[in-house]
Amino acid sequence: MVGGGKVGRTVKALASSCKSKVTEPGLEGLNMEVSVSEGSGLQRQLTVKVPAERVNQELDQRLRQLAQKVNLPGFRPGKVPLHVVEQKYRSEVYGEVMNELLSQTYSEALEQNELSPVAQPDVEPGELKRDEEFAYTANFEVYPEVEPTGYKGMELTKRTAEVDDAAIDETIERLRDMRADYQPVERAAAEGDQVLIDFAGQIDGEAFEGGEASDYTMELGSGRHLKEMEEGLVGASAGETCTIRVPFPDDYPREDLAGKTAEFEVTVKEVREKQLPEVDEAFLQAFGVEDGKMETLRNDIQEGLEREVTEREREELRRQIFEKLAEANDFEVPDQLVERQLDRMVDSHKEQYRQQGLDPETLQLDTQELRDEFRDNAIRQVKVGLIIPEISRAEAIEVSEEEVRNELMRLADQYGDQRDQFLQYVAQNQDQMREIEGRALETKVVDWIVENGQVTEEKVPVGQLLGWEDEEATA
Repeated sequence: MVGGGKVGRTVKALASSCKSKVTEPGLEGLNMEVSVSEGSGLQRQLTVKVPAERVNQELDQRLRQLAQKVNLPGFRPGKVPLHVVEQKYRSEVYGEVMNELLSQTYSEALEQNELSPVAQPDVEPGELKRDEEFAYTANFEVYPEVEPTGYKGMELTKRTAEVDDAAIDETIERLRDMRADYQPVERAAAEGDQVLIDFAGQIDGEAFEGGEASDYTMELGSGRHLKEMEEGLVGASAGETCTIRVPFPDDYPREDLAGKTAEFEVTVKEVREKQLPEVDEAFLQAFGVEDGKMETLRNDIQEGLEREVTEREREELRRQIFEKLAEANDFEVPDQLVERQLDRMVDSHKEQYRQQGLDPETLQLDTQELRDEFRDNAIRQVKVGLIIPEISRAEAIEVSEEEVRNELMRLADQYGDQRDQFLQYVAQNQDQMREIEGRALETKVVDWIVENGQVTEEKVPVGQLLGWEDEEATA
């Protein structure tokens, strides 16, 4: 989501061209002329003309300050004539005065015309000269005017699940599966077995990077590899060599392999059968049950599942609400915000590969292709990020420091053993803290919409709500 800050600030409609006079405090009579013109969409161009009198006054003031500090041969300290200082330090002084005038007048012009830029402007300054008007243009995008609608009485479906004995039993079986051992067997490989293999692949008779490995372990039916490879090894026995044709899908991450078919020569070195552990004292202690009691494990599982269910219920409602808000509110979003969001989404996508031990650079991911794929979602996220603060203003929804802290702690708990490192990172990163403040506001607005909406509950099994069934279908 897009964070808080200026997000959602209302921008009043501008005429296609308007002029105003702005007076710098202490410089009465030295007004600057400002005009604003609209470009396409949310683009604006600000043209500012600073009178020669103000330019001269700023130059003289800066030269007098400098004259008090410089030491030049033939002059007593503090007595260097201004025209001499100007000749000696012209480039430095004129550069500083230009920057100062840009900073002062740009802020004044924005305030006078009630403009709220999305980001730093693209400034095209003219030349700064003594006794002449100084002019520049600033091009930027503004935040759109947002009048949120469709959030009152919203029709929502809330999937809920009850953590019963069956869900706890299923979780225990999943824990057993996590700690399964694999032992060699003298039979043909079946789904669920592991196979130890050597393989070498070719495309059109040519070897390719990453297409060869020795002593590689593959679990058949896990869905972690291309299905043709896993299916092709079902029925193979240790000592056998076979050739398997494997088509790479068109959307395969590596462009050099996408849409092509490889032939792999595979030698099976060993077939291993999965053996689940007994639920004994050693098993219980492996999962932190110090008293070795089954009842304690079941209670721990129930508490954990209830937390997961509550979190998933809230996240599904949040996603549903955001989708409905984006559909109900039609307005243009700033391109710069969309591009920033795309940057974050692409970085996050690459980080997921790194967490799996894969190097995004080796995968040769097409960044532009990813941006095109994510664009619609990025626009929707930016739009919601602009709507949420406006709903909070319309309904006087505010977050307290305690609520922000609760949101921070909730997020920190998701980091497990790295909880303290996460908290330290946030404490040293203001942008991250602002994101958490924005997230806390989102949470409160979502709660308000749910409380004032029409919510229909739909009971589903725990595994369906938490995505276990999807995992099994994928496997």
